[in-house]
Amino acid sequence: MFVSTVHLCDGRQFSGERMLRKKDAEMMAAAAALPHAVPDPTHLVLRNAKYAYVFIDTENVPTAINTLSSKVSVPGVKYFAFHSQNTTIDTTDLPDSFKVVAVPSALKDAADVGILLYLGRFLHKFNPVSNIALVTSDHFAEVAAQCVMGWSDKQVKVCRDAESVIEWLKTL
Repeated sequence: MFVSTVHLCDGRQFSGERMLRKKDAEMMAAAAALPHAVPDPTHLVLRNAKYAYVFIDTENVPTAINTLSSKVSVPGVKYFAFHSQNTTIDTTDLPDSFKVVAVPSALKDAADVGILLYLGRFLHKFNPVSNIALVTSDHFAEVAAQCVMGWSDKQVKVCRDAESVIEWLKTL
């Protein structure tokens, strides 16, 4: 019996079923990988975008992480998804560019405060980065953006949903 595996350049792997012939096993693996290897016309792929960091408030925009991970491939962009202690995020199929941050609090607005603290630490540690997006429908983002831009040379975009993040990424 033969089993074949296809490795895509983004690290995902797809295996076919066990087959009697090697060629059939290879065909099964290729068939499993093909839907994931051919670009979706709705999937944004930007090769020349500058480095950017996207901070996602999953309490207020819960669908953003799934939408961005399935519709956007931009080398150099890192995503940080924040959630409170009493919620979980499925990280099964998330690309390496996504980091899920569990805020050690179950209180209301835990993700908001987590983003602010993480953002402050992040700005102190990663000074060269100038493109930042805050993805939330909450009020704190506008104040955070004004403070960051007032105290530094960083550009901060407040996005209310995943689609506005995609539009912002196209401008980089």
